[in-house]
Amino acid sequence: MASLAAFVLAPPVAAYDVRVVKQSALDEVRVQRAAVSTYANPPAALTVPLDQTIAALEASLWDVNDVSLHVDHAHLVGPPAGTPAFQAGVDAVARLGQIPSSLPAYPAWHGAFAARLRTSVVDAHVYLADVALQEAKGRLALQGVNGNLSAATAFLSAARTSIQAGQQNTAMAALKSSWVASIGQTPAPPAQVGELPTVNVRAPGDGAVLIGAATTVVTGMVGGIVAGTVDETVLTVLVNGVSTQESNRTYMAQPVPIVAGMNGIVAVVKDMSGNVTSSASAAWSYSSTWLPSTSTYPAASCACAIRYFSGDLQQAVIDTQLANPLVVRVLGAGEAPMVGKPVVFRVVEGDGVLAGAERILQATTDSLGKASTTFTLGRRVGVGANRVRAVVPGVPGEVLFSALATPTPPDRIAVFMGTNEHAGVGQLVAGPVAVIVTDAGQNPVENVAVTFTITKGNGLVNEESEDVVHTNADGIADVRWTLGTTPGFDNNAMQATFPGLAHEPAMFLASGYVLGDAADTTVSGIVLDDQAVPVPGCTMSVAGASGPVETADDGTFQILGVPVGPIKLHLDASTTTRPGTWSDMTYDMITLPGVDNQLPRPIYILPLALADGEIANETDDVTIDVKGIPGLSLTVLAGSAHFPGGGTSGLVSVTPVHADRIPMAPGSAMQPRTIVSIDPHDITFDPPAIFQVPNADGLAPGTVTEMFSFDHVLGMFVAIGTGTVSANGLTVRSDPGFGVLHGGWHCASPQNPTGAGEILKLTL
Repeated sequence: MASLAAFVLAPPVAAYDVRVVKQSALDEVRVQRAAVSTYANPPAALTVPLDQTIAALEASLWDVNDVSLHVDHAHLVGPPAGTPAFQAGVDAVARLGQIPSSLPAYPAWHGAFAARLRTSVVDAHVYLADVALQEAKGRLALQGVNGNLSAATAFLSAARTSIQAGQQNTAMAALKSSWVASIGQTPAPPAQVGELPTVNVRAPGDGAVLIGAATTVVTGMVGGIVAGTVDETVLTVLVNGVSTQESNRTYMAQPVPIVAGMNGIVAVVKDMSGNVTSSASAAWSYSSTWLPSTSTYPAASCACAIRYFSGDLQQAVIDTQLANPLVVRVLGAGEAPMVGKPVVFRVVEGDGVLAGAERILQATTDSLGKASTTFTLGRRVGVGANRVRAVVPGVPGEVLFSALATPTPPDRIAVFMGTNEHAGVGQLVAGPVAVIVTDAGQNPVENVAVTFTITKGNGLVNEESEDVVHTNADGIADVRWTLGTTPGFDNNAMQATFPGLAHEPAMFLASGYVLGDAADTTVSGIVLDDQAVPVPGCTMSVAGASGPVETADDGTFQILGVPVGPIKLHLDASTTTRPGTWSDMTYDMITLPGVDNQLPRPIYILPLALADGEIANETDDVTIDVKGIPGLSLTVLAGSAHFPGGGTSGLVSVTPVHADRIPMAPGSAMQPRTIVSIDPHDITFDPPAIFQVPNADGLAPGTVTEMFSFDHVLGMFVAIGTGTVSANGLTVRSDPGFGVLHGGWHCASPQNPTGAGEILKLTL
């Protein structure tokens, strides 16, 4: 089975970003120019190319109006603004090449400095050209559009040949031609439907350097606004045009070809609505026959290295030990084994453990230069969801192992959606009714036979008193529930179970109503703060109703003349007589005709913590720390906030919410301990804001858990991606590429460990 190649030390930029690379080069040239200005009568042969380089690099970052030519993690802005920016990069490399290697009476290090920067800037443009080509390839395939990338491919290949021959100016011209050709063949994204899916590239790590590898294994995670988990039934992923295996939000592509030098690794994802998006990672590939002459990596001058031997890409059930150990070799000059070298194995993803139940373990190489450890998988299902890194202190390189984890037999069942429903007597309930079945690690389990049984009232499930439905790939089974013929509050009940269930079954309750004249339809409820104190004076409205009303002194309200069917109940808290600034909200519900449609629970709102908010802006990453709750924060990346009306700068606040008093109860058997309201509610974030919460559930370090957001379109909490427990076990932080996409209510939560808990039965 193919293995991941060995890695050496990462380049100076931890997360490869073209803008950061060029800005760093610009800063260095400015420092050198300032140093030259201290010389007595510095020669024009030195000052002129330095000045020209500064001008070219500046032009590649800002236009004549000082508008940022934004370069994100993967892209230079496209034509027309991007073309002169790319050309300015071409000019910068040419000017750096004119800095003399030495001049009489002046230090010779100017030339070495220029050569190093040239390599860095050339690599950045190879990355841009390769990313443009690989994204064009993925979008053409996923969007079903015909295109011809032969010219872009030929130009990029010619550029790489020129780089290896030391002809950097020629290479830059070819890179620009390749980039322009790729951009020209990239289809316009389809019209967006809902929110875009998310994707990241986690291995090879961004900025990794591969030695002696012609292919690599690429793993990462994907996300989308879907009811269940994510696999190939809801998302399609290509990596550099290579198809992937997907499971439980993870994907794996192998083998992905790579070439000598810089490689752009691009994952392109399409969801069921046709939305397409992408993410990229940078990886260098070096071989024993070619290393850049200006390389600063230890591998360029070190005859020793750590190499992969065996144990990669094994498959096992979660919480079990892999059949074979993870083995590496440490080799010296002439591929001779190095004996007695300490090899450090570390779990870098998942909550699995090494030999001795350790997450970090040191082994020593034997007479063959080998070192090994056993590995027990963590509790999350997925491809590449469990990873181990091996390094040798003082020896360049690393080896990364990935494992495929499969679920245990079904263990628990819980209400996914549909409790506290209502309908007319003898009619289908207003909303969907579904359960989720998970294994011992809370992973969804497919093809489980779930038996739904009516236990109270004379209703029907799928037109029967009992029916069996198999779970889908998300572990979800849903039914149609027709209520009995007798009216009453919570007078209909249904349970769901499966063979061998050792925990509580999932329980559903619903109320039956005698329906009346549609003109008499009303909606009523109560508005409280998160201390259960009434909030009077809030304006409550429903489109098409007789008119808005205000909540009374006790927080109650009733709206007359409400339309029948799906409605949105809007709460405007700006009119409340209570002091402070309060959160607004929109409540999704389905009304029955001629009935006072009472909300099943109070609407809880809260005053916003505006004083603790921060101003999101175009230039700085901003972190909002929530006072009184260590570890709870939101980081809004520069330029990522989009406010109503189109602005990108404004106040963002994060307000903690009592977990038992959120406006709408989460489904999927969630029992979150930390929930926040991010405001304004109609703000969006692209890229996602980084969400961090305290590890209140005591999850093990490295555990991957779901993060949730309330989606007003779907009217429910949905998974927005994953978060990982920190090495010290104190916090859960959203994984790269995932996080908060919009304002509203957010939480990170494992399922209730017993699989039940949505229904409390109390008899007096």
